[in-house]
Amino acid sequence: MDEMIISNKEFNGLLDLNLEYLREYFKDNKQKGYYPTLLLFGRSSQYQKLEMTVVVLADEEFDEKKYQIMSLAGIKFGGEQPASEYTVAAYLCSEGWMRNFKKGEKTPDNGRISNYSDKVEAIIYMGMTVDGRSNFGTFTIRRDKKDRIFNLKTHLRHDYQEANTENEGVRSDLLQAFWRGYSAGKLKKRFGGGDDKTTSV
Repeated sequence: MDEMIISNKEFNGLLDLNLEYLREYFKDNKQKGYYPTLLLFGRSSQYQKLEMTVVVLADEEFDEKKYQIMSLAGIKFGGEQPASEYTVAAYLCSEGWMRNFKKGEKTPDNGRISNYSDKVEAIIYMGMTVDGRSNFGTFTIRRDKKDRIFNLKTHLRHDYQEANTENEGVRSDLLQAFWRGYSAGKLKKRFGGGDDKTTSV
């Protein structure tokens, strides 16, 4: 499988591809909220071109069961994927809040910034490769008079860079849960359990 691992250049290029996809999505789907969504990128042993699969994690209890949902999504996708295909990168896209903290300003212990009056609404997409490299992108949301998302504005990105310890701080526990589930699903299929029914997500 080594020959199918995604390169750093390809991986960082997916940040722009995700932005393009999400901008087109909101252009055609004006809505007030956005369900957490997985964007999965894979290739087959026959074709090296990356293909994208979109998995909407449409669960009202996502916040309470997010680790379980991500793990089950990995098991289901890995178990149903043809043996000749492999997912090499995954992005979790979801709504969130952003705020710039001044140097020396204390950040909240729980990591939540929803109580700050100067917070900014955003879509955040965290990426992780099958071998554990991470990058992420964010962009702020603009809404119309009916409070529907209609445009994505300021775009920030954090590329993966080798030997950069800052990347350790942006690694997503939720994507790690997905990859653990994905590996389990692939193994189940490989050793004869791929036809079993899996829990829907």
